[in-house]
Amino acid sequence: MKYIMTENGFESALDFGTLTISSDETKGFRPYQLLVSSLVGCSGGVLRKVCEKMRMPVEEMEIDVLEVIRNPEEASRLEKVHIHFKLKGSNLNSTKMERGDDSYEEKLFNGSFC
Repeated sequence: MKYIMTENGFESALDFGTLTISSDETKGFRPYQLLVSSLVGCSGGVLRKVCEKMRMPVEEMEIDVLEVIRNPEEASRLEKVHIHFKLKGSNLNSTKMERGDDSYEEKLFNGSFC
């Protein structure tokens, strides 16, 4: 991927269109929005694959970002992202999900799926 500096931030020509990144959200996506979106996309994909391996196919998944805490004293560094998953499926089992939680976290944090 290649990013070019523009008057308002940076742009990249990608397969699905031009990605515009800007600190001004009227001009493009803010960097923290893209980072949070990456976390959501990766963690949602990992959760889906873990459920499939546990023979609990997910028919629908809704992901809400409930809280994003940034530290203005550290260049607005993200310190906390609270992500809430809502799953629908005919074979979902909460007990099995709790046991699969360790597998999910291991795969998510070692980057084996993302």
